[in-house]
Amino acid sequence: DAGKIIPRRLLAFLLAAFMIFALAACEPSGVSHYDVSTGWFDGVSSARVFYPTNINELNEVGATTLSSGMGGTKEGMYWLAEPLAQSDMVVVAVSASDNMTVGGYERSHKGGLDILESENTDSRSPIYGKLGNRGIIGYSKSGGAVINVASELGDEVTTCVALAPWNPRPRSSHKAATMILTGTLDAIAPAYMGS
Repeated sequence: DAGKIIPRRLLAFLLAAFMIFALAACEPSGVSHYDVSTGWFDGVSSARVFYPTNINELNEVGATTLSSGMGGTKEGMYWLAEPLAQSDMVVVAVSASDNMTVGGYERSHKGGLDILESENTDSRSPIYGKLGNRGIIGYSKSGGAVINVASELGDEVTTCVALAPWNPRPRSSHKAATMILTGTLDAIAPAYMGS
């Protein structure tokens, strides 16, 4: 009987080890991040780049800027930056130097796009040479800003996501694939602002 117990325990141990290995192999890729020195980028007071840990295995990775609403900082958008990076995107979360106006957020998104370009051309960067299409995502006043920036930049921005956009001014030059999410009970950025 003792001879049968040991192999069963060994079998159970091996089976458990295999299951742990199999589950780890099936999990989505991890997320890495680093902070960017923002002294050279207009409108950005601080920035953090999130990217999939397996970026070396990827090519033409979609990239986006991301920022919060009035008075917010990049830290308030990490909840969205991390799952986007886990979905094989590069995200630069930015804090606007002027986080009280739509114009301040417009400058921060342009600065964020400049950060993405700079990192994509810097051989010391972990995202060097990896980026494909660029997008912009913003909430509230930043949501209004992303619509304005996409309109201004035309083909330079391929996607635009405006979350409860506040007072956007789209132009006929707006070509980016755009998703606008509004809330019917939002008293600050009413749904009609997204129409």
